[in-house]
Amino acid sequence: MRDLLAYDGTIYDANCLVYYVFYIQESDSVGNSVIIEGPYTGRARRITEILLAKRKKIRTLRVAWEEAEKVTISSALKEAIRDGSIQQRLGLKGKPTSMFEYRLAGRLRAELAGLKRQVWLLIEPAFVPDPARISALKKVYEAFCLDPEKQKLVPPGKGDPSFVDLSLVLFSSATKLPLLTNDRELYNFSTDLKTMGFCELIKAFPHVDLHGA
Repeated sequence: MRDLLAYDGTIYDANCLVYYVFYIQESDSVGNSVIIEGPYTGRARRITEILLAKRKKIRTLRVAWEEAEKVTISSALKEAIRDGSIQQRLGLKGKPTSMFEYRLAGRLRAELAGLKRQVWLLIEPAFVPDPARISALKKVYEAFCLDPEKQKLVPPGKGDPSFVDLSLVLFSSATKLPLLTNDRELYNFSTDLKTMGFCELIKAFPHVDLHGA
C-alpha cells in the first residue's frame, strides 16, 4: 500500500468500484433488516478511505466505468447468487427470481451513479490507447501463454485480456500512476509489464496490505 500512496492518485479498475458500492440493505424471509456485501466491499472502502485521507484522487477510464455499469454489476450479483451467499443471508430457499436480481442490480447501478458524482473520482473520457501499443501488448500476452513458466501465472480461462484491461495498463504507463486491479492476468505480470514499459505499477487489489498503509 505504501507504493500506492507514493503516487499522486491511483487508477482503479472499475470492477473495484463495483465492490465499493456492493452494500445493500434488504429484508430477510422473516422481515429482519440484513446487509448484503460483496466479497471485497470492506477492502474497497478501506483502501479508498486511506487514499482520500492522503488527499489522493482516484481515476478510472470511461470504457472501464461503462463496463462496470453494463457487465460487472450483473456478473458480481450472479457470482454472489451462485455461491449461495445472498440466499444464506436472506434465508431464501432456491435461486432468487430474475425480478429479484433485476431489482438488486438496479440498486447497485444507482449507487454507482452516486459514486460518479464524488469530487475525488475522476473518470477519464478522452484517453485513447495507441493501436500499435495495444497490438504490442497483445503479442506480449501471446508470448506469456506460450511460455511454460508464464503459463502458470495465467488464470484458468484467461490469457487474452480485454481491450478495457489493456487500456488500463497503458493508461498507467501514460500517467505514471499505479493501477489497482482485481484481475490476476494483469497483476501477476506487473513486473514483466513494467520492465517492458507497458505500465507504471500494477497492484493486486485482493492482496494490498492494509495494515502496512
